[in-house]
Amino acid sequence: GYNLDNLANASLSEEDKIVAKPDASRYAYKIVGTGDGIKATSAKLTLDADVAIRVTFQITGGKDVSAYKFLIDGEETEPIPTSGRYYIELDGIAASKFDDTHIFSVGDLAVHYSVLSYVNMVHNSNSPENLVNLINALYAYYAATEAYVG
Repeated sequence: GYNLDNLANASLSEEDKIVAKPDASRYAYKIVGTGDGIKATSAKLTLDADVAIRVTFQITGGKDVSAYKFLIDGEETEPIPTSGRYYIELDGIAASKFDDTHIFSVGDLAVHYSVLSYVNMVHNSNSPENLVNLINALYAYYAATEAYVG
């Protein structure tokens, strides 16, 4: 609802305002291995001042979180408790690196995920149109940055 009388794309034709749906199928996430008393429950992006990937795990079978080592790309990190679950987060991901796959692991359980994995997930779900548009624009931003950086 901000500055609706002076939109940044006002000079564009309706056709030029459409952001095409990219084919992000090659970025599908993978879950590898099994967790003894732990399972991956979600992976998502957080879009604040920077882009971050957040992967959430749930401890099962009465185990304690202290029995596990949480890693992102092989580096140990401290899990953050939230609503009976724990998440680990990789932030500060540059737009030109949205296609880089990161490994979020706990024991023998690993989630292979990139920013573009989220793009693929949104396209394969019943997501609201405004989220699909946002994700398509995020991919277009990545593609333009990748072309510029090389």
